[in-house]
Amino acid sequence: MKNIKTTILTIFIVMCISETLFAQDYIFSQTSTSQIYQNPAVAGNTDRLSATIIHRLQWPYENIATPATCLAIDFVPNIKNSGISLVALNGHDIGTKETVNQIGLSYSYSIQLSEKLIIKAGLRGGLYHRKLGKNLLYGDQYNENGTLTGNETEENISDKAIYKADFAVGALLSYKEISWIGISVAHVTRPNISLLLGSESTLPILWNINAGYIFYLNKTVKDRKSLTPTFSWYKQANFAQYSLGGYFFNKPLQLGLWYKGNPFDRYEGSTQNQAITIAVGLSFQQLNVEYSYDISLSKFQKSGGAHEFSITYKLPYEEKRGKVRSVSGPKW
Repeated sequence: MKNIKTTILTIFIVMCISETLFAQDYIFSQTSTSQIYQNPAVAGNTDRLSATIIHRLQWPYENIATPATCLAIDFVPNIKNSGISLVALNGHDIGTKETVNQIGLSYSYSIQLSEKLIIKAGLRGGLYHRKLGKNLLYGDQYNENGTLTGNETEENISDKAIYKADFAVGALLSYKEISWIGISVAHVTRPNISLLLGSESTLPILWNINAGYIFYLNKTVKDRKSLTPTFSWYKQANFAQYSLGGYFFNKPLQLGLWYKGNPFDRYEGSTQNQAITIAVGLSFQQLNVEYSYDISLSKFQKSGGAHEFSITYKLPYEEKRGKVRSVSGPKW
């Protein structure tokens, strides 16, 4: 039985590195915290130097766990209307022992269209790295009974890491600093990330739209309460996902609830990975912490869902000369 499971796993490995299957980007449930990773136009949105770490562990009870960690450093240089962020991501697939690393530098520029309307445009350039682990076994190394043959694999697989240039663009529109809509396009040059020698597997473009509106529930600034409905949409090749929900803020407590998935589209091989995400966080003047958990509604109900933790630290505010005020986002 163990050999049969190993055979299934190794066949899955070959599928994952073939040109018939695409590599899907990591998508975080905490959509507002992760927008600095998703949309380069968000660079400089915090008005000060800040650092954010997000860690996600998906399906922890299965042999297909996919932990991912993102680090983002955001700051506003002394350049008129500009923002810069450095974003790095490390992802690992326990089942296939595949590692993906991304690092990029984002630049954004703000234009004040009117007293209440601001638009930002952003560009990110960086590096995409992909590598398989060592000591892997493949399907052609087993016989029909599921036992090892002792033969070397005939799969033409590279044992070297690949490094590719990668780019993303984005835009963010804000009205009265209480509503926003952003759009981003990642992997615009579609780099070839195939690990099969002599083959081509381009990284599909990832589309994202994110929007929200902040409803203030009282007029007291010191103890202000708010409700922020949000919407996100992701599209990459055959994969599509919607996220609909919102935040409730009563300083320092923050609560979040979303539905995420795609109940409309059913393509061949889809797992229909739908979930309800619940989140709780604390927000202080310079420190924000948040924990969220995905409750699976799909076939992976016994996989342990997905845990996500983020922490953001902001340096004390310092006025920057020539800086147009930042585009609004949820104040977590």
